[in-house]
Amino acid sequence: MLASSVKGIEEWYPLQPVDRDDEIQGEIEMSVCLLEEGYIKLQILQARGLAAKDTSGTFDPFVKFSYGGQVYKTEIVKKTRFPRWNQTFSLPVLDPTSEECKDSIELVVWDWDRLGQNDFMGLARISLESLVVGKAHTAWYRLRPRLKRQTSKSDLVNHELGSLRLMILVREDTILPSRYYKPLLDLMVESVMPPWTDYANVVSIFQETMVADRTEMATIMVKLYLGQGKIVEFLDYLNVIDLKQSEKATLFRGNSFATKANDQFMKVVGSMYLRRVLKNVLDTVFEEKKNTEIDPTKIELHSGQNMATVLENNTATLATYLHRTITMILQSVKHCPPIMRLAFKKLRQRVEEKFPPENEGNGNVGYLAISGFLFLRFFAPAILAPRLFFLRDNHADKKTARTLTLIAKAIQNIGNLGSQLGSGKEEFMRPLHPLIKDNVSKVKEFLDELVVIGDRLDSVEVSYYRAPLVIREGWLYKRKRSSLAPGLMGAVAWQKRHFWLSRTSLQYSKSTTDDMNSRHTLNASRICAVEMVDQAAFQTPNVFQVVYQVASTKLDYFYFMAKDINEQQQWLSALRKVCLANREMFSAFHPGSHRHGKWSCCLKTLKSAAGCSKAHAGVILGDFQDPLDSEAEAQTVFSQLWSGFEKIRRRFCSERPFPMLELRSPLPTIDESSFPIPSPTVTSGEKKRKASRQTSAPPGSVEKGRHLTRLRSLGSMTAGSPEPLSEDDSLDMIDENGHVFSEQKMRTMSSEVSIESTASAQLKTVAEGDVMSQLVQGELPTTAIRHDSKGNETSPPLAISERLLDELEKLRNAHDMYKSVPRRNSVLESL
Repeated sequence: MLASSVKGIEEWYPLQPVDRDDEIQGEIEMSVCLLEEGYIKLQILQARGLAAKDTSGTFDPFVKFSYGGQVYKTEIVKKTRFPRWNQTFSLPVLDPTSEECKDSIELVVWDWDRLGQNDFMGLARISLESLVVGKAHTAWYRLRPRLKRQTSKSDLVNHELGSLRLMILVREDTILPSRYYKPLLDLMVESVMPPWTDYANVVSIFQETMVADRTEMATIMVKLYLGQGKIVEFLDYLNVIDLKQSEKATLFRGNSFATKANDQFMKVVGSMYLRRVLKNVLDTVFEEKKNTEIDPTKIELHSGQNMATVLENNTATLATYLHRTITMILQSVKHCPPIMRLAFKKLRQRVEEKFPPENEGNGNVGYLAISGFLFLRFFAPAILAPRLFFLRDNHADKKTARTLTLIAKAIQNIGNLGSQLGSGKEEFMRPLHPLIKDNVSKVKEFLDELVVIGDRLDSVEVSYYRAPLVIREGWLYKRKRSSLAPGLMGAVAWQKRHFWLSRTSLQYSKSTTDDMNSRHTLNASRICAVEMVDQAAFQTPNVFQVVYQVASTKLDYFYFMAKDINEQQQWLSALRKVCLANREMFSAFHPGSHRHGKWSCCLKTLKSAAGCSKAHAGVILGDFQDPLDSEAEAQTVFSQLWSGFEKIRRRFCSERPFPMLELRSPLPTIDESSFPIPSPTVTSGEKKRKASRQTSAPPGSVEKGRHLTRLRSLGSMTAGSPEPLSEDDSLDMIDENGHVFSEQKMRTMSSEVSIESTASAQLKTVAEGDVMSQLVQGELPTTAIRHDSKGNETSPPLAISERLLDELEKLRNAHDMYKSVPRRNSVLESL
């Protein structure tokens, strides 16, 4: 059910009381073999990743099970989460008719306690039904909790633990190598390059067919075009389309795809700019925690306080914060990414083309278009929720959150150029009005300066957005290299360092101001594992490790400590995303440390010994600072377009009337006797299309061109598709004499059509003497030629949509071939 739901499932789930015995994790490795002597040989080998039951993080596990009325037990392995028993048990084959004969053996792992009861650590069942004489079966079995009575909803209500609202979405994508997506990417780039037409292109088709969240898809498209170096053209195209449907009062104020794309563009490209402008001010607000409430209805006076005095002090504090924020923004032109400035320049040009500033009432429209995005949709939301923009690591408390809200309100008023001041809303903000009005003219000057930039970026500026973007940065504690030796423990073993993670490297240094050359660098492509570390390894929580390949046969281990579990998980997620494509990622790792000549987890002595615990690759989704990944983004676009394939075919390649086309080579005379089809009634829509063609056909055009275009489209749809069209799918074609041929009938007459595009394309039929061969003889042009109103040649309006369908089918076939062959490399080379 989850896999079939495109938008996922969102429900409330009741919380259940937790039993200590339910906290089970880990696996156990066992081997079972049926011997000819009539015995079952059961080997209990080892376990890994067991759940810590004690505060020390280690315990004393053993295995216990019953068989044939007898109880068997392994030895106790002391102080480890990765026990190795390697014990063998010989079990007699029981009489199938006896009550003690079972089809499986249940084994229970326990933690031995000197005092009190042993702790349950999980159970596993090993089947005896499919044993083959002389053939051993060795496998890892996941430990599971005990079976319990099913909890009823009434029981859950009685516990009054509340409910948790979850949204669960399952998405599975196979990402092919980049060369398979290149034709689709080329089409997408072509669609946004001016001059544009009113006909369908890939971007408009994508907007109509996408079924996923609009914000998510806008982010994908922004990152895709950013990687292709055509982000400005993409946004320009969307803005022009949006302007056609907008009024001056509602300019870019809705939730259209254009506004979403511009929002996500600023977030992706402007994250460092935002940090430089707002970080210091926000840090001050969080640290000082001063009272800035200026709404009298929300102020609680204490004894001896006067309302007027409190309002005066709070207003002065808030005005100070607001003045610092505005000053930082107005002085930030040189820090604003050039690609953002160019996008804003294009936006202002398009707006002023539709609303000329010399006309009455249009003087500020160009300014408002930019400030609406920059102030209302970028600066204000970041001030209101700095954690969501990675400006703070934690959410604000109630008092700080109110201060941020008031600053954001003032920034919105400035973004509106003070046009809403004095409207009667939120009168408590009136003390800030003079400060806002004084800065309106300065904001205009700032916006004027912001768009003073050339029409094209140089190659260095463009390549910056394709090269390493900082995905995550912050302070961590790094374990000293010498501290892995015995005797050095505690805080002295850790050094505080600032880290920068990009899609190509992990860098760290003592200071945030150190330049790139003075930082220590780990190449991301050489990372082999990113994993958590057991607390018992260093007697320290929130530690994670990066296993790094220094040379082909040498590994290095880097240990980092985060301040809390949330920061630890965020770093794990970000690092794993960067390493998803690494070829040398390990399938197992050591969750302990190698000290005192052995691993603390599995007690192996060799530092190069294979890992004892299964490695992980889980990541946290929804981070708009993810690195650019053109293949993943192209695959997402393809998935959305493929889900609407039939809609695209019907809308853009079937039901749209075909324009007048001129062919470079003439068609032969058509013998109507070859088509023994009664002339059906021509619909009103067909009459209109025919009349339109007769009155608006350019000089030298021939009606037969429409036959050719439709037959080419028909051939591409029928190739490899023997199923007949349904009545709903049936389309009509008209020859130059007005006869209507149904596509269903044409498919019957030509059951197998092959279209080959060469230097001069030819339409060939497989069956000799086919009606198609009588209809079209001789060479056809690679593309048909369309004339505009001035007689100039233009591309056919359906060319991109037809090519899009072709590329979608090719990608679908590539995916099918990939799934049909177990080995990834072999199938991709055969495509």
